[in-house]
Amino acid sequence: MVEIARVAEGSGFDYLWVPDSQLLWRDMWVTLGVMATGTSRIILGSNVTNPVTRDASVTASAALTVVESAPDRFALGIGVGDSSVRVQGRRPARMAELRAYVHEVRTLLGGGEVAGPSKPYRMVAGSESTVPIFISATGPNMLQLAGEIADGVIFVGGIDTHALTYARDNIAIGASRANRDSEQIDLAVGCFAHVGDDVEAGRLAMRPYAALFALRHPDLLEKGVTPPGAESDLGFYPDLGHARDWDAAVEATDWVPDGLLQEFCDRYCLIGDGEATRAAVEKLGQLGVTNLYVRGVRSYELPWDVLFGFAEHVI
Repeated sequence: MVEIARVAEGSGFDYLWVPDSQLLWRDMWVTLGVMATGTSRIILGSNVTNPVTRDASVTASAALTVVESAPDRFALGIGVGDSSVRVQGRRPARMAELRAYVHEVRTLLGGGEVAGPSKPYRMVAGSESTVPIFISATGPNMLQLAGEIADGVIFVGGIDTHALTYARDNIAIGASRANRDSEQIDLAVGCFAHVGDDVEAGRLAMRPYAALFALRHPDLLEKGVTPPGAESDLGFYPDLGHARDWDAAVEATDWVPDGLLQEFCDRYCLIGDGEATRAAVEKLGQLGVTNLYVRGVRSYELPWDVLFGFAEHVI
């Protein structure tokens, strides 16, 4: 993990995000700590922690520790909890819980006092330092909450013009409630990426995610084409989107129509050679994206291919 952080930093990337899902990957905070001591410029971020598995005081303390190791190089990403929560069959946090969580974390980091269940408390090591807080948001209500209280938004709802306009409009609604300038809110847009000449291979690797897309939007399936069963994980543990054997997941989703796979790739992915990817990235900037979060599809392999592809052909 330290090696890929160093290479990413040396290749010109500005941000490196680490997920927080205790049953899928190694501990996020330990990973961020060793990355902090092994790098000097790149901004490190949690993408994302949550109120269900991490108490606000624990998150505030961990964040402060990383900040002390990497001053001005940490961004705290928070969401309601996805794989870290759903794998256990637990309920993600509600929006009101997320709002309260962000307030408490921010207060503790700033040295302030919060009201506990029976008595107020504060963090002894708390200071006046500030940490930018990003909220992971896709739906309109969460996007508006992010616009109201967050420094940045992590949006994975698509990279097409319609999706990004939808995101920006809802962020602006929330920002207006708090008399904030939505243009000052960092819009980090996540997408799966494949940069190279073998476009078909990159497209095919996205098929399990296109299958999830189809299962969640059955109206988009071509007439007469149905998935083999109603379960969204199709027998893969912990779920289809995090299958350990990705090649098997690609093979098991051969029922996905080619047209739907292409639609998914157009909406959610950056796939193409260097020239096409550069053009797509420039367009995203024109649509208001300020922070591009590129991802690999294989959950348990470091995304070296994405790193090198973007470093060589885009950065």
